[in-house]
Parts: sequence; C-alpha cells; structure tokens
Amino acid sequence: MGGSASGGQSGGNGGTTGDTSCTNGKKDGSETGVDCGGTCPACVNYKINGPKTQNDTKSSCEGGSGYMCTRSMLFSPEFKQAAMDDTNLGDPPFVYGTVGHDADTGGLDNGNTCCQCYQLVFESPRDGVSDVPTPKPMIVQAFNTAAGGGKNFDIYMAAGGYGNFNGCIGGSSPMYSQFPDLGGNYTGGVRATRYSECSTGQKYTQASIATTQCQNYVASQCQMIKASASASNQSTSQISCTEANVPTSLYHTNWNVRAKRVECPVNLTRVTGCKLKSQGLPAADANAKDSATADSSFKTGYTTTTMQDCCRPTCAWPNNVSNAEAPYSLFYTCDKAGAPATQ
Repeated sequence: MGGSASGGQSGGNGGTTGDTSCTNGKKDGSETGVDCGGTCPACVNYKINGPKTQNDTKSSCEGGSGYMCTRSMLFSPEFKQAAMDDTNLGDPPFVYGTVGHDADTGGLDNGNTCCQCYQLVFESPRDGVSDVPTPKPMIVQAFNTAAGGGKNFDIYMAAGGYGNFNGCIGGSSPMYSQFPDLGGNYTGGVRATRYSECSTGQKYTQASIATTQCQNYVASQCQMIKASASASNQSTSQISCTEANVPTSLYHTNWNVRAKRVECPVNLTRVTGCKLKSQGLPAADANAKDSATADSSFKTGYTTTTMQDCCRPTCAWPNNVSNAEAPYSLFYTCDKAGAPATQ
C-alpha cells in the first residue's frame, strides 16, 4: 500500500551500473565502501551540517518546494554506507530505512513517534507470496505520521505507492520528470507481486520472482523513474526500486514483523538529520535475525507497508519533534535537486 509522506537527496552515486556486486549491500571486490568505490560509483559523503531548523518551506504536496530526501530512502547510498560505518562490518547485519509510524500507545510507544528508531524482524509475507527468504532485519526511523496506525510501519522506498498525497509526478513542481504506473493509490507501486511476468500459475514464489523475465520486467519499470533536476535522485530511486524487489531482499511487499524500540545508530541520524536525546533504550540486536532468534523483548502483531509520495515529512517541522539533540533536531527537507536545507 502507499503511505502519506515524502522525497529529495544529496550527494549522488554517479549513476546506475551493470555490476551486480555494486547493488548487493556488501563491501566486496575492489569497493572501498558498501556498493561504492573501486569499480563501483564513488562513495557519498552523508556527514553534512545539521538541518535548517527555521525552515518554513511549503511541502511539494501543497505546491511548494519541500520534499522528502531520497538520501533517507531504502537502499540509498547514504544508508548503505552509514550501516557499514555504524557496525564496522562490510556486510552489515541491518538494512537502514525510514518509516511512517503512528504512536502505539501502551505497546511500543509512550508518546511522540517522530525520529524514534525501531528494529524490525521479518516473519512472513502478507501478499500471497510464498517460499521467499526472510530479509535482513531493518533499523528504521519514523519520519512521518498518519501511516496506517500504531501497529504498522510504512517503509519509504522508490515507487513504493501513493497514499492520500503525491508530490512525485504531476502538479506544479514534481520531483520526477517521468514515473512508472503505480496502479493507483494504495496498490503498492512497482512491486513484483503486481505483475503476471513474476508469477507461475497465478502464484508468486521465490523461484517465479527470481526469473529473468520477472527481474527484467521490474527493472524496466524502475528505469522509467526519471529526474531531470537531479541525476542522484534518479540513480538512487532506480536502485531502491529494483533492489527492494529482489527475492532475497523482498521488502517491497507487505510483511508481518516483530518490532522493538531501540536507540538510533549515530550514522543513521546523520543521514536523516534527526537525533533524539538518549532514552535509555537498548541498542539494536544483531543476533535477532528472524522470529526464531528474536527474544521476548520484540513485540509481535506488527506489519509493514510501502510508500513514496515525495511530500515534506511530518518530522521535518520543529513543532512535531520533541526531545531532539541539536543540531540534528529534525528531518532534513530537500529541494527538488535533492539538496538538504542545512544550517
């Protein structure tokens, strides 16, 4: 389903590449970072100044010039590098992301969700797909509200699906100059489980999604994402769209998950712009990889959905964020070219 939030970015990775090692989420071969350096595109610099706190730029979904940053998108170069830097591992145990999430009062949350971080452990897909591997756990930070209730996490990814708003295409100043058909609001956007090219006998499995026919078709849809104002926005978005539909990392479907509130990793917050003061929460648990290894501190009964609407996010407004640590005190707002507004 689509959600209700954000889009933009800083520091692109140069462009797409045919080298699959440059999109496998690991530091390998001649790479100097995760999927970057050596024979892959140059590594990004995600450590920039804190976000501009006195920023009243109107959201793109209201005809303004404020967008959610693609640097905070699933599988962005910034998030890949930040995960490696936080864990000091070439193959990080977590995938970083941002989510829309409403307060689950009496459950996970005890108040405002803006800029809170959560560890998600994936249990089972909910969209009729079967026999797919459990993807890596995610560490996600809440950037938006009105996102399906307190039991849901609406993951921000390229072509993730529209919700009530859309600043991605159309209107007075869209982020993208061309965008694939997303199938309408709340249909999930470019996802393998929408397409007959990815099914066998009307069933979606790891084998059917892994076929060359399916992956080529998904890639053709993702390549329709064009951003004439920003080569980095275009590259990041195409890669996010493609990688989230690979059967071994099939985040672009709806999942049942276990969830736990955790302290935000430092470099994750350098990508997003928002860091809360310490709440005495545990760090993410690298040993919790699936339902069999997640202990009782993880709560059950949670779900994921997917979205991208390119609006300025809820948590980019100072009045919506509490207990923040300056200067990283709210989510970055990006311009159309993907540059974050900084102090």
